[in-house]
This record gives sequence, C-alpha cells and structure tokens, in this order.
Amino acid sequence: KSSEDFEKVFSAFSSAAEAFRMRILFVLVNVDESRNGRLMEYFRVRDFEAPLIRLVNLTDHVTYHLPSESLNVEIITQFSESYLQGKAKPKMQSEPIPEGWDKKPVKE
Repeated sequence: KSSEDFEKVFSAFSSAAEAFRMRILFVLVNVDESRNGRLMEYFRVRDFEAPLIRLVNLTDHVTYHLPSESLNVEIITQFSESYLQGKAKPKMQSEPIPEGWDKKPVKE
C-alpha cells in the first residue's frame, strides 16, 4: 500500500478480478505488513518485487509470473486469459547453484 501507484494498480486488479470471477481467485497481499510474511513465503514473493502478479495453480503446484513493469487492467486481463487458454509459460523454481559445483568430475 505504500507504493506510489497503489490506487492505480488496485483499481486494475479489482477490475480484472471481477472479469474472471469464478474462474480465477485474485488475492491482494500487502507486502508492507509483517503478518503477511508466511503468505509471501508460501507464494515465494519478496517485498522488493512488488507490485507483481503471480498466478498459482494449487492443484498442479505450478506458478506463472506476469513479466511486466506496469500493471494495468489490459495487461492483467491478457495474462489471465493466456493462463486459461493454456498459453502462459510456467515459472520454474530452482535451487541456488552450490559453490564448487563445477570443480568435480561428473562421475566419480
């Protein structure tokens, strides 16, 4: 909520949420609230990334990210439609590469 463009993003988010009612559940999380830390951890959101859109399919445990600097109703709607049409590309989560990963032979 401390973001300069919070009202604009919130309005776009609300409009898109209304258009996708009963198909996609939209959740707004205030990253400035410490009590939301567990929720942010679950969805793998870091406060410096906000504002962002992260679409999570809880059944398949697949995450989709909206790669956009500006969030408006058109961009959010296009992203949501691409997900529903099966065209959105999932974001693959990976672990950090360990130190010295390339120092040993592949097979010992």
